[in-house]
Amino acid sequence: MNTTKNLDKIFSKLPVELNSIKVELGIADDIESEIKSFDDEYKKLDNLMDAYYNKIFSLQKEFAPISKMYTEFDSTIKTLKKNSDAYAIAAKELGVKPNELPLYKNAEAALNRADNMVAEFFEANAISKKINQSI
Repeated sequence: MNTTKNLDKIFSKLPVELNSIKVELGIADDIESEIKSFDDEYKKLDNLMDAYYNKIFSLQKEFAPISKMYTEFDSTIKTLKKNSDAYAIAAKELGVKPNELPLYKNAEAALNRADNMVAEFFEANAISKKINQSI
């Protein structure tokens, strides 16, 4: 009878131990599956990030001609402003109000539009500088 009681004790523990091994194997399978998913997603994310940075690098290269064009544009604005001011002075000396002259009005309208473009360039330039700092 002692033998039967001992066997009962052994057999009563056996399924518990088998169940815990089964649970541990299930968790191990889950972890292996998650690692595979991680590796796949890591590669995909890495490729997407590489493509993103390549676009940023490409955009940075495209800003150089914009900056060069702005330098020319700024020079034209300064010359237009200087000539427009001289035109207004000459008109006043002749007793004509500059605002009544179509050429002066057109020059002033161009200078006003220039202000918008200058502001837009400075915004783009600030973004370009931020990108350069983060690369």
